[in-house]
Amino acid sequence: MPRKGYKQTEEHKEKNRFVHLKKNLSDETIRKMSEARLGKIPWHKGKTGVYSDETLEKMRIAKLKIWQDENYKQNMKKIHLKENLSEETLQKMREIHLYKHTSPQTEFKKNHIPWNKGKTGIYSEETIGKLREIAKKRFGNKKIHPMYGKHHNRKTRLEMSKVKTGYIPWNKGIKCPQFSGDKHPNWQGGRTSLTIKIRGSFEYRQWRSDIFMRDNFVCQECGQISGNLNAHHIRPFSSIIQYYEITTIEEALNCEALWNINNGITLCEKCHKKIKSSRNKNLVN
Repeated sequence: MPRKGYKQTEEHKEKNRFVHLKKNLSDETIRKMSEARLGKIPWHKGKTGVYSDETLEKMRIAKLKIWQDENYKQNMKKIHLKENLSEETLQKMREIHLYKHTSPQTEFKKNHIPWNKGKTGIYSEETIGKLREIAKKRFGNKKIHPMYGKHHNRKTRLEMSKVKTGYIPWNKGIKCPQFSGDKHPNWQGGRTSLTIKIRGSFEYRQWRSDIFMRDNFVCQECGQISGNLNAHHIRPFSSIIQYYEITTIEEALNCEALWNINNGITLCEKCHKKIKSSRNKNLVN
């Protein structure tokens, strides 16, 4: 223990610097140093005004020297990139951070209001400029979401799901007049295709239901019972519209050929795709 008032020589300071950088120390020594510090509470924890401004400035300069050391930078890069770390070390790191907070004092608390909420002019123009430069170096000109490339763990996903259970959006069933009709960016002059109008009509839904009831909800090709079933037109839907020269929904509703249940058959989704693709090939040939 050095006596009070003793000033360290440059040689002594250099040795201490090597110790702090963990240079020339064996793994066993580093492990012992780490175990010796376990459970110990620093004497100045929670205290303020312990060091003078002069001492703080010296500490800041000393830390900068350490951070600017190339070996220190390389070691930090390896840790952040998880290079040369054993699977055991990685597993320990995962267990430490899983479902745990850094400190009960600094963890996020429910109904906590950030100190800078609603405040403006907190940071000077110089500070804002520095923050912008840091962001540009890190992300370039791209605007990246803070959760970009990250994933919530299973526990968080379950909690988010529970919160949303039974939640009804405030705008459900409410039309937005500034985006309705001709004000919507996808507005195409009020035209809706005839086939969409026919397939959305009550008569079409009734025809489809009658086909399923007649076939007992069984696919007539493979025998699949219920599931994703389709009502298939034996004579193509488009050819009927073309043959009878149907141009309006009123004409379609009055056309008996469209609603004839003998022109329909129940198929599962797989068989329906197979029949449609073979029909298209025949049309091409």
